[in-house]
Amino acid sequence: MLGELAQRVPRPPGDHIPPLGKTVSDAGAALLDAALRLLRLLDDPAARPVLGPLAEQEVLYHLLAGPDGARMRHITSSQGRVAQVRAGDW
Repeated sequence: MLGELAQRVPRPPGDHIPPLGKTVSDAGAALLDAALRLLRLLDDPAARPVLGPLAEQEVLYHLLAGPDGARMRHITSSQGRVAQVRAGDW
């Protein structure tokens, strides 16, 4: 899902391939709101199958559109480390 969404979400200005390593960024209000909606679905089993995928997609959208979006795109690309892991490597 993340790879497909990464292709549809426009890159913000100045988006570039990030260096290797980890980063920490502030979560904006929109990301926190989306994450809260996703968590609230834990209390609503009837809505979970319908709204769960939408809420997950909204969280991923905000991550891709945020300051670490380039890093997330790189991870899901064919050059990213995740793409280089095979089942036999575990």
